[in-house]
Amino acid sequence: MFDAWTSAMMRGFLGITHHFLDSRWNIHLNLMSFSELDGPHTGENIGGMLLAEIGKMVSLMKVSPILIFIFYYSIVMTSITR
Repeated sequence: MFDAWTSAMMRGFLGITHHFLDSRWNIHLNLMSFSELDGPHTGENIGGMLLAEIGKMVSLMKVSPILIFIFYYSIVMTSITR
């Protein structure tokens, strides 16, 4: 999941989280990335930053490359269905 927001000081931020249930149904919540968001909160700007942050995570081996495809596909499909 991801979320973008603006602080009281008018600075934009983007957070990327990872949630899953283990075999005992315990929920695990992980903050994967937290960065300052430059520019407006448009779909194009947020999508570009998401892909850049996921690329950093892949290079650090925090996530598998298949997640890039899943995020990219969901961003493309969302823009097509609007």
